[in-house]
Amino acid sequence: MLAVLLLTFALAAPAMTKEQAIKAVAQANSTLSTLESDFAQEKLIKMMNRTVPSAGRLYFDRTGKLNMTYSTPEGNVILINGDDFIVRNGKRTNRFDTRKNDGMRLLRNALLNSFKGDVQAIADENSAQISYSQQDGLHVFTVTAADKRQLYNGFIIRYDSRTMRLSSLTITEATGNSTDYTLTGEPRLNHSLDNGLFNVKLKP
Repeated sequence: MLAVLLLTFALAAPAMTKEQAIKAVAQANSTLSTLESDFAQEKLIKMMNRTVPSAGRLYFDRTGKLNMTYSTPEGNVILINGDDFIVRNGKRTNRFDTRKNDGMRLLRNALLNSFKGDVQAIADENSAQISYSQQDGLHVFTVTAADKRQLYNGFIIRYDSRTMRLSSLTITEATGNSTDYTLTGEPRLNHSLDNGLFNVKLKP
């Protein structure tokens, strides 16, 4: 009988409001210092109506560092360390100074703040509106930039309702392209990461 009452109460419990969910996710991730996880990526190229899959392992450090090392295609890397944003695609490496490149600054901050659980910071920096829903055990925040012409103009950020950790992130572009990043497997949290992972001098 008690179990039935508890189940009834749980089903009747009101869902979080948007403001409550934003605060809960931020608070839950405030103690996250590092995270290491496998990830899967899907990039939609709208003009070609084509989806390109890839995968790898990522390393996040709350001090403003992120390394996404791809196993498929092998050798590709996305690296963020402070103001430096480096993308290696095959034999080509592009380096950006986010102090001088607004588009890459917004992308850097969206990636880092998603791990930090700071949805409000992403919205504020993009002068964006936030919509919120709960779907399939996830808190889902859709952040839509006021300026649809900016390079990265939409972010869908999903957090596990149980752990409150980042589950996946979808970033849309003004071109109509989009990239979906999904954390897979069991992440390692709050453990020491080798500083060499974030060395901006990538080896060839």
